[in-house]
Amino acid sequence: MAEYMQAAMNPNQQAEEMEFVNQLLGRLNQAHRPGQPGASGDSGFDTAYLGHLQLAGEAVRGVYQSLYVDREFMNKAGCLLVKAEKYGKCLPKDWSAPKHVEWVREFCGSEECKEVLNKTAAEELTKKCKGMKPKAAVEEICGKIQTARQDYVGRVIKFQFGYSLFNFVVVFCECWETCSQLKKFEIHCKGYDERLDNIVARLRDEENKLTEMAINLNQSRAITTMEIYNMLMNLTGIRQELEILKQDLEHNKKDIKRRRNGHISGAAAGFVNVIRAFADYGLATTAGVGTGLVWAAGALNTAATAGHVGTALWCQTDLNMIEERLVRVKEYEERAKNIVRRVESLTQQLRMMYGAPAVQANISARAIPSPVA
Repeated sequence: MAEYMQAAMNPNQQAEEMEFVNQLLGRLNQAHRPGQPGASGDSGFDTAYLGHLQLAGEAVRGVYQSLYVDREFMNKAGCLLVKAEKYGKCLPKDWSAPKHVEWVREFCGSEECKEVLNKTAAEELTKKCKGMKPKAAVEEICGKIQTARQDYVGRVIKFQFGYSLFNFVVVFCECWETCSQLKKFEIHCKGYDERLDNIVARLRDEENKLTEMAINLNQSRAITTMEIYNMLMNLTGIRQELEILKQDLEHNKKDIKRRRNGHISGAAAGFVNVIRAFADYGLATTAGVGTGLVWAAGALNTAATAGHVGTALWCQTDLNMIEERLVRVKEYEERAKNIVRRVESLTQQLRMMYGAPAVQANISARAIPSPVA
C-alpha cells in the first residue's frame, strides 16, 4: 500500500505513464495496420491485434481518468479532523449557541471542507450541525470526514488496480508486438521454404540429367565407373545437405509457432487474473470488508509486477532469438544457390565429357554393328 500511496502522491508520474501508454498504443496501432511495414501479413492476426490495442487503450484511459488520486486530499482531511477535535476539547463552559453556529458555518463553509466532503455535503452538514450541541456536532463532523477518508482509501485501492492494469496492458502490448514479429518471421521462413522446394525440384532435374549422361558415358567407356560413382555420390551429398537445411528451417517454423502461441496464452492468462481480482474486489465491496479490498488489490499488484517483469524478459529473449535465426534463414537461400551451382558444375563436366570427339566416336562405333559380326 505504501508504494502505491507514494505513486499516488506524484501526479507527474501518472501523467508520464499515461503519455507513455498513449504513445505506445498509437505507435503500435499505426505500425500494425494492414499494408504497413509492421503488419504481419496475416489479416486475421492484424485485425485481432488492432482490436486488442483499442480495448487496452480504452481500459487504461478510463482508469486514469476516473481513478485519479489527489495528493492533497489526505493532508486536508487530517487538518480538518485535528481542527474539529480541538474545538470539541477546548469548549469553554460559557460557550454560547450563536458562537457555535458561527463556528459551524466557518468550518463547514471553508474551502478545505468543501473539497473533502464536496460542496453539497458541506452545506447539508452546516444545516444539520447548527442545531446540535457542540460535542454532538463535532462527532457528526468527524464522522463525515472519517467516511470521506475511507472513501479515499478505496480510491487508492482502485488506483492500485488501475496501476496493475496498466502493467498488464504494457505486457499485453509487448506480447502482441513480439507475436506480430514472430508471425512475420514465420511467413518469412515460409517464403524461404518455398524457394528451397523449388531448388530441390531443380536438383532432381539435374540429377536425372546427370544420371542419363553418366549411363551414356559409362557405356562409351569414356570415363571409369569410379568417376561416375564419385559424381553421383557428390550429387547425393549435395541433396542431403539441402534436406538438412530444409529440416532445420522446418524446426525453426515450428518453434516460432510454439513461442507465438505461448505469448498469446500468457497474455490471456494475465488478463484472466485481472478479471478474477476485480471479481474479488467487487465481492469484497458488496460485503463491506476492507481487508478483502486490500487483499484483492495486493494480489493483483503482485501478479502484475511479476507478470510484467517475467513476460518482458521473455519477449526480449524471443526477439533476440528472432534476430539470430533471421540471419541463419537468410543464409539458407545463398547456401542452396551454392548447391545448385555445384550441381551445374557437375553437369557441365559431364556435358564436356559427353561432347568430346573421342567419346562421340566411341558412342557411334558402339551404335553401328560390326561388319565382322
